[in-house]
Amino acid sequence: MSSRFVVLTGNTTPYEDLAISGFVKNRFGWWHWLPNSWLIVDPHGKLTAQSLRSDLHEIAPNAQVIVLEFTPTGDTWAGQAPPNWFDWFRETWEQSK
Repeated sequence: MSSRFVVLTGNTTPYEDLAISGFVKNRFGWWHWLPNSWLIVDPHGKLTAQSLRSDLHEIAPNAQVIVLEFTPTGDTWAGQAPPNWFDWFRETWEQSK
């Protein structure tokens, strides 16, 4: 079963942007027509929001990252940024399920 993700990044260097592009383009189905935004399909369903966030953290340690995961059974998210960035996700996004 495949998994779908929306990845949003910020505070990346041009080098990190290229490294993220290489990482995504070599592994997944992807759409990247807007800067700092990726739509990713993992056809094998092995990736999770948390593992993708961790992979991106290794590529761009100082980047701000939000990963939204959508599966047939539900959605989840993971992020890397100042903690208050995620208050809305905890208070509104998760409560709307």
